[in-house]
Amino acid sequence: VVDARAARWMRASRTAAGRLHVEETARLDEHWDGSESQRPQVATHHPVERTHTDTGHAEEERRHRFAKKVTHWMGEQIATQHAKRVHLFSPAHLLGEMRKLMPPALAAMIADEAHDLGTLHTSEIAKHPAVCAIPAADERYFLDEHLKRD
Repeated sequence: VVDARAARWMRASRTAAGRLHVEETARLDEHWDGSESQRPQVATHHPVERTHTDTGHAEEERRHRFAKKVTHWMGEQIATQHAKRVHLFSPAHLLGEMRKLMPPALAAMIADEAHDLGTLHTSEIAKHPAVCAIPAADERYFLDEHLKRD
């Protein structure tokens, strides 16, 4: 589950009653304040007034940097978990940016959906229609074989 400020790696399993239980097992937070910008700074003796355009470029750069960081992190998590298929839920604008940055091998392992679940608690994620709609065969493979590993 990825949103504009954090990426959460979730582990899912079925309870004895057959309900989906989801828990967060890893987290990556976005910590960019804009001072790390690669955009050239213009030397001036006059105070620089921030414009809407500047803010837009900073937001675009922040989103790109976080998408790049998350894409790399997902590759590490997949390797650690020995996963072959991962369901990724993210807002459309961030999902599009991550798709551009994913190497083909990583992209082939990702089933992505444009849903903003980042503000939801794990119990709410387990009940979300998009999560519940994961095909049974894929869910069984995804949940049982890959997310239960420690």
